Amino acid sequence: MAVWKKSGEYTTLAELITGRYGLSIEEITSPHSEKPETIKNVPEAAELLLNAINAKMPIIVIGDYDVDGITATAILKKAINMLGADAQTIIPRRFTDGYGISSHLISNIFDSLIITVDNGIAAVEAVAEAKMNGNTVAIIDHHLPQDILPNADLIIDPHTNPEENSFTEYCGAGLAYKIAQFIHEKNCFLNDAQMDDITVLACIGTIADVMPLIGDNRRIVLDGLEILNDAPRFDALSAGIREVMQLASSPYNEETIKFSIGPIMNAPGRLYDAGSSSVFKEMVNNEESTAAEYAEKMKEINEKRKLLVSNYAKQIDPYCEFQSLLPIIVLFMPNIPEGIVGILTGKIAEKYRRPAFVFTNSRSDKALYKGSGRTYGGCDLSELVNKVLPLCESGGGHAGAAGLSVSRDNFRILAATMIRFAQENNFKIDTAIYYDLEITQDKIPEICEQQKEYMPFGEGMERPVFLVRNFTLVPNRYGDISRKMGNNNEHIKLFGGAVSAVGFNFAEKYADLNSPSSVDLICTIEENIYKGTSSPQLNIIDLQPAVST
Repeated sequence: MAVWKKSGEYTTLAELITGRYGLSIEEITSPHSEKPETIKNVPEAAELLLNAINAKMPIIVIGDYDVDGITATAILKKAINMLGADAQTIIPRRFTDGYGISSHLISNIFDSLIITVDNGIAAVEAVAEAKMNGNTVAIIDHHLPQDILPNADLIIDPHTNPEENSFTEYCGAGLAYKIAQFIHEKNCFLNDAQMDDITVLACIGTIADVMPLIGDNRRIVLDGLEILNDAPRFDALSAGIREVMQLASSPYNEETIKFSIGPIMNAPGRLYDAGSSSVFKEMVNNEESTAAEYAEKMKEINEKRKLLVSNYAKQIDPYCEFQSLLPIIVLFMPNIPEGIVGILTGKIAEKYRRPAFVFTNSRSDKALYKGSGRTYGGCDLSELVNKVLPLCESGGGHAGAAGLSVSRDNFRILAATMIRFAQENNFKIDTAIYYDLEITQDKIPEICEQQKEYMPFGEGMERPVFLVRNFTLVPNRYGDISRKMGNNNEHIKLFGGAVSAVGFNFAEKYADLNSPSSVDLICTIEENIYKGTSSPQLNIIDLQPAVST
């Protein structure tokens, strides 16, 4: 049974929120929007774009296959269309093209304006080739720069000159939004309804790319959620955006996008080579006749993706158990779809509470293994990745995640090197489960209301975690104190009168505890809205039979 520990010395919700993140109430509830011109090269990018349109120069936008890349590309496409021009868009194929701008994507492009978005800051060779073909190149990226910057005509990446930017934590969609915002404010080419589309896309990209919900990111997300929850403005959104959002229940919040919309938009690109291009087309789709059909197809693909992840997680679990005494899990499993390896790795890291790397054989080269790494508990993967890169064919990463490709012959050496590095560098595995505040069951509705003042929660401002002792279950009208849920009855709902608690993948554990009628819970507090009626709901992180205090 995991040890439960209190994190910090905070005693009230307000003290926790403001103290932990060093933000004032005003910064949390009313963050201001940064002026676009205070982001380096945004005005210059707008001028470059307008000049290209006036000169009737072909415009090509190259994005990425994740939600941020898709929404960023859609923002630029919409903005260019609203300016009376058009752009060719390229969303790279995940398996055959790989990430970002590359030589084979631009080899036949000449005398054009090429805009990369959510990629390009490391594409030194590809940009040089594009320039040799007479192209003008603008890079819009938020990833960390390398030692050498591409020789582009213009670069927007706040991390290259952070001191020259009023805010640095945008994703690709956020940066594309600032360009559209600048054009809208200075030239009034975009009307308010058109900007609503763009704002919602930036909101989705920011949340899905797990950007810190502080400063201008917070403003973008709040503005996007306001649009989504305003019926007339929602109805005026383009058909594709509207139909995809309607795959989830309203009212919409940051968790709707993080846990429902984001995965649905990512799923086609994870399972199909050109799947992300189809999602992009839906984001710019204005045809009522096709939007609902495309959205439903995306939902079906996501259900298939969830089933694949669940099945592979069960298959790989015994091998994880075998390594459970090691400070890091490093595994190879053949024939996992490459697009779900990262999700699977994240679930393993979370379950076993330690960093994990999962590799599978490449779809295009059976002698090559491709893998994803995810951290846990604050272990920094950066130095580990740098240590093993000489053994790899390609790869990269940061503190929290990594992607590596290694030859089949080098895999065992790679795995041994990773494990040895983790041991020598004291990757400490903290299996404790932490909570922020302890509250009683009767205080849950009050805390639920208080939390609303500080929403949205997300990266950099996580939802508070509570300890609730002696959560007493109350029989429902059928006489049941709990109910199993899910396709395989893997989830559990505990009835507590006015407040229920939901445990995803906790049905088996609850049964193993002999289905107690009173439990101690580590949980978050959320609002459940059903048929127009709202009530607090606990999202279980861990549970055990109640211990009297």
